[in-house]
Amino acid sequence: MTMNRRKWFSAAGAFPLIMRAQKPQGATKGRLSASKDGPGETRWGRSARRKKEVTKTVSWPSHEPLEFYLRRGRHDENWPELYELQHTPRNIQAMADGGVRYGRLHFYKGFGLQMETPDIQKTQRMAELMHQHGMKVSLYVAGTMFVEAFRRELPASKDWEQRDLVGRPVPYTTTQTYRHYPCPNEPAYREYIKKVLRVGIESVKADQFFFDNVQLQPEPKSCRCPRCIDGFKQFLREKYPTKEAAFLRYGYPDPDYIELTEWDVYNRADDVGVVDDPVLQEWI
Repeated sequence: MTMNRRKWFSAAGAFPLIMRAQKPQGATKGRLSASKDGPGETRWGRSARRKKEVTKTVSWPSHEPLEFYLRRGRHDENWPELYELQHTPRNIQAMADGGVRYGRLHFYKGFGLQMETPDIQKTQRMAELMHQHGMKVSLYVAGTMFVEAFRRELPASKDWEQRDLVGRPVPYTTTQTYRHYPCPNEPAYREYIKKVLRVGIESVKADQFFFDNVQLQPEPKSCRCPRCIDGFKQFLREKYPTKEAAFLRYGYPDPDYIELTEWDVYNRADDVGVVDDPVLQEWI
């Protein structure tokens, strides 16, 4: 079947008229009017309004334990009360009634399992209730050690810390210098975190882990502990396995010759516009 141009344009021009005739009476652009007084509420709008009303009383789950807020400061005076409220069955029921299907809970902040176990048990009970309501549970896992508490549980953890170029610990930002970064190349620390995760998997039945601040710092705060230095040199040996390859890359036949850049007030990392040092190129 064929149609000439004149008939096609005629049919196309009639299409808007046909659609207009079929449009329900009282319809407005994008939605139907329930009355002459104005546009009506859709079922999605009614659902959203109801859920918003239901969740007005919810104390939303925090990924931080109470100890953190009290040690850091900057919290509402009634925060301990609100913190306890978030774990209650009534609060979780309100979340479920509001359509919540996922929540991130406090789990491990870096104070140590010994200190954090009571709060982890609260998370465990809360996770069980959330799962009964069909919600998914994410557990927060921090990447720093609160050394004031952590060293009481594990005095040897002092040797797990990242160290800067003069051997000092690498702390968290601002005034939270009581939080030190662990070295990810320390086997004992990795085994401890595996122990933490086993608790989350076997006891709390986590659906997800959220890792925060698991990182090495930029220069001049990169970790210079013996683990990292030895690991870096081994990396160079594997990347440049012959004396000739090593010599052509950084001028020495073996990585044991090299020393990393030493930063100070006259030689600042932030002042480096172009990284042309071959060893520094490999390091960063």
